Amino acid sequence: MSAVEIIALIRDIIIIVASGVPIVILLGVGYVLLRLYPSIKRTTQNVEQSSSIIHNFVSQPLSLIGAVVELLNRGLGMLETFRKRERRNEDGED
Repeated sequence: MSAVEIIALIRDIIIIVASGVPIVILLGVGYVLLRLYPSIKRTTQNVEQSSSIIHNFVSQPLSLIGAVVELLNRGLGMLETFRKRERRNEDGED
C-alpha cells in the first residue's frame, strides 16, 4: 500500500465517521422525543385546562365590572337630577 492509498483510506474513513455521527445523534434525539411525547402532551393538556379555569375565574368578574359601572353612572345621574330639582326649588322660594 502506497502513501496515496493510505491517505485516501483515512479520508474515506473520516468521511464515513463524519456522516455517521450526526445520523446517530439525530436518531437518539428522535428516540428521546418520542419517549417524552406522552408526558409533554399530558402537561400541555393540564396547562390548557388550568388556563381555561383561570380565564373563566378572571373574565366573569371583569365582565360584570362594566355593568356595575353603568349602574353607578345611572345612579349618580339620578342623584344629580334630584339635586338640581332641589336647587331650583330652593332658588324659587327665595
